[in-house]
Order: sequence, then C-alpha cells, then structure tokens
Amino acid sequence: MCLGSLIVSLSTSVVQLAIGRTLQASGASSFMSVGPSSISDIYKLEERGTAMGAYYGAVLLGPAIAPMTGGIAATYASWRLMQIIIFGMSLSSLISVIMFLPETCHPGSRGVDKLREGAELAGRTYRSKWVWLNPFQSLKLFRGPNVSFVAIASACALMTDFVMLIPLSYTIGPRYGLTSPALIGACFLPSGLGKTLGSPIVGRISDKIIISKRRQRGGKWLPEDRLLATLPGAMFLVPLSVLMYGITIQFIPGKIGLIICFMCLFANGIGVVMVCGPTGTYAVDILHTQSAEVIAVLSGTRNFFAGQAAAFALPLIERIGVAAISALAAGVAWFGFALLLITIIYGTRLRKWVDLGYTTTADGTS
Repeated sequence: MCLGSLIVSLSTSVVQLAIGRTLQASGASSFMSVGPSSISDIYKLEERGTAMGAYYGAVLLGPAIAPMTGGIAATYASWRLMQIIIFGMSLSSLISVIMFLPETCHPGSRGVDKLREGAELAGRTYRSKWVWLNPFQSLKLFRGPNVSFVAIASACALMTDFVMLIPLSYTIGPRYGLTSPALIGACFLPSGLGKTLGSPIVGRISDKIIISKRRQRGGKWLPEDRLLATLPGAMFLVPLSVLMYGITIQFIPGKIGLIICFMCLFANGIGVVMVCGPTGTYAVDILHTQSAEVIAVLSGTRNFFAGQAAAFALPLIERIGVAAISALAAGVAWFGFALLLITIIYGTRLRKWVDLGYTTTADGTS
C-alpha cells in the first residue's frame, strides 16, 4: 500500500499509474480479510454482528469522504497530494498493526501448530521448513453452496453501488450542472453516510435476531437466522433505489431530481450494508476456524463484480441509457435476493452437500 501510493504519486504514464493502483488495492485488501476474521476470533456469536457492523461502519467512512477530499485536493492543489496523504495514512496503519494488533488466530488452527502437533504425535522433533502458500487455496470454499450463494448475493448488491457511483461525473454531473470535482465528490456523501450509519445498526439487528430465534427454539442455533436481517435491503432498498435513481436522472430535471438522486444514494448505501454486513458475519459463523479464508472469498467475489460494474457501467449507459442500465442492475440485485432466500430456507440441506468443516455449535466448534 505504501509502495503503491508512492508510485501513483510519482507516475508519469498510465502504465505506471495502473501498476501503482494495483499495488494499492492489493495492500488495502489485506485489511478486508484480516479485519473481519480477527473480529470473529475475539467476539462470541451473539456479539459478532454488532462488532462487524462497527468495523464496516468505520471502514466505509473512508469511501464516504474520500471522493470529496480528493476532489478538493484536485481543485485547489493536485491529485498527487492526495496520494502522498494516502502514503502517510498507510504508513501509520502499518505501524499501528505492528504495535497494537496481536495474533488472534484460533489456537491450534495455524499450519505451524498442526505440523508441530503431528511431529510430537509421531515422536519427532519439529523443525521449521519452507512452505509454499497457494494464494487461491481459499477459493475451494466456493464449492459450498452456502458460501457461493451469499458471496454472489452480496456482490450483486454491491455492484449496484458501483453502477450508481462510478459514472457520477457523466450522469448527475451534466444532468444537474455540477462541474467542479469537489462538488462531484460531495455527491458520494449520501451513499457513504447511509453505509456508515446503517452498518452498526444492521449488525446489532442481526445479533438480536440470532438471540431471539435461539430462545424460540429452546437454545438451538440455526446460522441462517442471521440472514433474515438482509431481506429488507436485498428485496427493497437496493433494487428499488438503483431503479428510481436511473429513472430520476433520465426523466426528472432540476433540484427535485437532484434531491431524489441523493435520497436514492442514501437508501442504496443502507441497503448495501444490510446485505454485505450480515452475509459476511454469517460466513464466519458457519466457518469459524476458516474465517480469514471465507472472508477472502466473499471480498474477492464482491470486488470482481464491482470491477465489472466499474468497467462496463459507463459504456452501457452511453449505449442504452441510464434508466435501462439501472433497471438491469435492479434485476441483478433481485437475483441476489433470491439466492439469499434460498439459503435461508434450505441452508441446513445445502451445508450437507459439501463438507467444508462447517461450524455446528454456537460456541464455534465443529
């Protein structure tokens, strides 16, 4: 992340810029896997949703203010200044992790622990040796329908966010006369505000649902109960907000149209975290000893879908119009809702199809 930020700030060509941005993204992605998995290690089931919600609320504060901050920097100084600031923030994060973040991995679940235990059982002395790590090993978890369904469902929801936000300077900008980079950046705030406010709330709601359902069953835990918190966002907020957003831009001019767009962005922000938050927590609930791996699968799937939206949203808008692409995105979001509904109804059966070492008790054991 530090190296990528420096390369971007000093880049003089598109190739150098692309290389730097790739390094930045690779570095930033580590927090998206390690953060939730660490939280899953230290919070029990009934508190995990609230903790994850607080985490994502803090994480999503960055995207909420970054476009406006970057727009201000580009307007009054240089976009390179923002990259130098990111370098400083990345360096402070590195120092903070080294100083304050201890190992939270489940005792005995690390590869070195298993090798040491195996050597002791065989009466041998364990000696360290070089091990090649396969970075794509975690993708095997995608074989489980529960994992793949919630990963795709959350990716479908997140994709609508990129369909709305990435082309802002080509949709809301010219439609409502916003030309300044700072003003365009400010248009990201409603979505970011919805995510930041909604994430802790929906996390707490998912915990309450878990507690309530367990009590109703006499103490029996069903992991899919947590996914009930996703339904309002997946069924209504996400698809309807992106659909109304496209219709508004294409057919409603003036201040009224701009206000409706901001309301849609805010509603979409809440809806996206209503889907992404509980699905991430559900994933670590059912694979507690593989929390980092399953979060990596979810994050990778979400980012893949988001990347496609970022690449193709603007060309499709130019080809078929903003209302049509918004309707298409809403349809994708409803497909994600269908996957969540299937997982909620048939989750127990789906987990029996492929044995991924699922967590079977509320205390995190298998």
